[in-house]
Amino acid sequence: MGQPGDIIVVDAGGETETSVCGELMGGLARNRGIRGMIVDGAGRDIDELRDLDWPIWTRAITAGGIGSMLSARVDELSIDVPITCGGVLVHPGDLIVADEIGVTVVPLASAREVLRLACEQAEREQRTRERVADGKTIEDLLREFGRI
Repeated sequence: MGQPGDIIVVDAGGETETSVCGELMGGLARNRGIRGMIVDGAGRDIDELRDLDWPIWTRAITAGGIGSMLSARVDELSIDVPITCGGVLVHPGDLIVADEIGVTVVPLASAREVLRLACEQAEREQRTRERVADGKTIEDLLREFGRI
């Protein structure tokens, strides 16, 4: 069901003993145009996924595969429904913004306002960065911006 440009978000209940996705599944998803995966659970083959340039964010990394004969895991599967991932409610169509330091979910209905606020914050931070490069002190920055 995934379409090009989609990010797959999985509520695996925080389970960390068996993986939800590894190199093979990630490669198949990448070939389909899926941009990445967020998992409230474990993943595997993280190095191979990095080599494929297919991003995945997981609660844990494990060698245990989902289909392992040692796994007693039985999953109920629901697709394209609201879920909770990492304690955050995620609806189909929400925007996912992720990088090395974290993942943010932006409700689609709030996207324009969040973008406006994010652009304002980025401009403030750029002005602050410029002042730091100019040798300004903490006191100077607090006087100008009221915070750092």
